Amino acid sequence: TTPDTNSTVSGGLGLEGDVKVLLAMISALCTKKQAPNSRPTCDVKLAELTSKDIALIASGLQWSLKKETDEDDAVEKFMEYPAIAQLNEKHEEFKDTMINFRKAVLADKQKFAKVKLFVAAALSVGDMITDIYMIFEYLWQGEEGYAWTTLGSLVANVVIQSLTVYFQNKKLPWKRQIWEQLYVWTFVKPGVDAWRVASETEQELGKLVHPGAELVMVKCSELFTEAIPGAIIQLSALLELGSKSSNNAVFSSGFSIFTAAFTSTVISWDFDTNKEFRKVEPSFYGYVHSNVAGKVKVFLSLLFMSAFNLFVRAFTVTLLVMQDGMLGVTLLLGAELFLYLIIKVARRDFWFWILLYGAGGIFIAISARIVVKVITDWTSLAQFRSPIDVGGAYFTFSLLLTVTMGMVAALRYEHEKEEVGENMIPFANATTDASKGVDEGGALAKSTVVTLMFVAFAGIVLSFTVLMTTIDKKYRKTFYSTKTSNKHIQEFFTKNKKEELRLRVLVNNRHKWEKTIGNDVRAWLKERLPVWLDEEPEWFTPLAKSAIPDDFVDDPDLLKRLHTPNVEKIIEQRRRSSVTSLLGMTEELEGLANDKVDDRVDAESEA
Repeated sequence: TTPDTNSTVSGGLGLEGDVKVLLAMISALCTKKQAPNSRPTCDVKLAELTSKDIALIASGLQWSLKKETDEDDAVEKFMEYPAIAQLNEKHEEFKDTMINFRKAVLADKQKFAKVKLFVAAALSVGDMITDIYMIFEYLWQGEEGYAWTTLGSLVANVVIQSLTVYFQNKKLPWKRQIWEQLYVWTFVKPGVDAWRVASETEQELGKLVHPGAELVMVKCSELFTEAIPGAIIQLSALLELGSKSSNNAVFSSGFSIFTAAFTSTVISWDFDTNKEFRKVEPSFYGYVHSNVAGKVKVFLSLLFMSAFNLFVRAFTVTLLVMQDGMLGVTLLLGAELFLYLIIKVARRDFWFWILLYGAGGIFIAISARIVVKVITDWTSLAQFRSPIDVGGAYFTFSLLLTVTMGMVAALRYEHEKEEVGENMIPFANATTDASKGVDEGGALAKSTVVTLMFVAFAGIVLSFTVLMTTIDKKYRKTFYSTKTSNKHIQEFFTKNKKEELRLRVLVNNRHKWEKTIGNDVRAWLKERLPVWLDEEPEWFTPLAKSAIPDDFVDDPDLLKRLHTPNVEKIIEQRRRSSVTSLLGMTEELEGLANDKVDDRVDAESEA
């Protein structure tokens, strides 16, 4: 039963009163549906708490969970209430209990996030199946060109995924490389990646990027080589075949566009709702609201913006091919891409963030810049507005360019049909069937083309408007920012006070930061590295240690300790079991560390 709101709950009754407070708080937390906009104030002491006060404090926890990026930080803020601080002093396990309780309450939401990953993986596999089906249908209809082009896009997707897996596992044993390649060539890679991310698998030593980043790379490969080309191919086939097109072709085309839009939306959504990213870059991540209505608006606006954008781009290219031929369209898109790369080079923003150098680094930089730009242009993937990718200003410019190109292509099509007559034949001999909105040989009626295009234009504008009006104002600037990736990466070091965040600059390509802040980073490591090695803070993991370049550590003894992980723990464990084993292990570890340092000294001497 709920006590009277004006009567005290604890009443100074010791443990019995504390239990009443806990029960009342659990009840309030379970029934409270939406967090308040501001932090409720309650300075009442534990012995004087009423049910109304409990409700206010529970709302305070909800507010903290909304504002903070981590449950632990939210509960820490919650402990600032005087009554809660007193309760925590009386019962030391109270804080941990509250953290575990909140995690249990959020379990359903976490399950939804995992289901979303597997749905995206299932859609990817489903898209591949529909494409394979369409290959056979094109062959049956005698359209070998469409069949082989579709097959080529599927093969390109698998090959790029295979290369991604090779670089990701290059430093791991060859047996592991073979297993990872099998996942790719048996078409189960999307499911494997979804399982790894859903199970929160950590990045292994030797792997190039985190499993979450690998999943995004594989998804981008699907978008770049399969989904986007597939949309163009299937729309072109629908226009050429006209009334001969089957319902399967229409379904496959729509399925491809929906899958690409859903994949794009999930990537942006997962990045923004990631607690670690929100903690590291709070000025960029956090535009997805905590309330249900806001989440629905953001998700649907991202989904429809991506779907309409892809439809307009694919339809535009199809119309331009009809008007100017494949060569003309290739030159147009190639010139646009070349200009983009020139601008990146001119702004000294060409290198990609991944830790690859030399020929491999150049290959990755060119490939990544092209892939990211194309995906942004065609699917308006909101995550790629990051300065590390295309930047906010280009993201918004790309949307405007899509609408402009589509409008020009549609109006040109309408104008040319008026000049030639309604029986204009873009692909094959045709006769007009206005009731179907197409010429029977394949040409769309001018009214149908213009109508489809302007509906899609309206969809893009409306989706983008809803997104801008739904997200918090402070995130709108990320959609028109001109900041370069170099400056963005350097700010990890220059604008953060927490050492674990400053260290993140080292996991980015040295071309992005070394010339500007390299000396400052070197001096900082010289001062702080001995402290980290002595104190072993929780964040100073083997993975974090591996990010520190050897040539940034001048002291050979520090370098030896850096490359001899957990030596003190190993010594302690060995001491308990065998003095002989201890001595052997210590000598072995020291030998390995000395070899590492000797190799570096020899290399420096040769240089």
